Amino acid sequence: MGETRQRSRGDQDGLIRPTFNGALRIETRRERLTGDAGVLMLRELMERTGLVDWLDAHFVDPRQPDLITHPMSELLRTTLTLLAQGWTDADDADHLRHDPALRLAVSDRRQDRSLRTPDAAGTPDGLASQPTLSRLLAAAAAPCNLEALEQANLFLAQHRCRWLDGRRRYTDFTLDIDSLPIPVHGHQDGSAYNGYYQTRCYQPLILGSAASGQLLGAILRPGNVGTADNAPQDLSHYLDWIQTHLSWMVTVRGDAGFPSDDMLCTLEQRLRPVD
Repeated sequence: MGETRQRSRGDQDGLIRPTFNGALRIETRRERLTGDAGVLMLRELMERTGLVDWLDAHFVDPRQPDLITHPMSELLRTTLTLLAQGWTDADDADHLRHDPALRLAVSDRRQDRSLRTPDAAGTPDGLASQPTLSRLLAAAAAPCNLEALEQANLFLAQHRCRWLDGRRRYTDFTLDIDSLPIPVHGHQDGSAYNGYYQTRCYQPLILGSAASGQLLGAILRPGNVGTADNAPQDLSHYLDWIQTHLSWMVTVRGDAGFPSDDMLCTLEQRLRPVD
């Protein structure tokens, strides 16, 4: 009773020290956690995978350089972080603009400079506003940026193979192909009524791997397309990439809606002789 507990070296080693900001220490003590403290770990994940750096190098920024306050890297981190934390409403960015954990997690600046009052014009003061992030999403819809986002998924898949699984290629890889309805409210461009689901929706084509937990891509389609519409062409593109970067041996798995003549012909043409 009344004793004081000295922190041992082992306790100190239990601290998480993010590489993106050496001044930060993360400790899982309940009384020190906030609702969004996990964003610091999300930032560390972005740093170690190199995802934001890759996107920043391939994303076309339509803004005028002399009018930019928030760098593209910070906008990308902000958008990804808010979505990962469940903040999906556009106005959430304004509500959380001065949250200290978020400001540290998305900023390019080191130490605690992202928490200080800016001392120079053009320096960000908190998170980007909702209109700024909305313009980012509009820019993401440009064809060149849509291609970059598609390639980002593939970049992560290759990175997972090499970083998490500790290998350069898989001995075999199962590619799952499926479609699903995404209901819409109103008459959004490209949506259509689907009689089977009895709702107006999109019906994107989803390609991924349940065995490795990876999402490789999603192709947006109107809600009234057939399950396998355009699937052979899109499938060929992803099979080419997988065989080049992940595995020569690929098994394609889909439900009963996909074995059309075009799909089967596409797969038969790609069969490799077994030695």
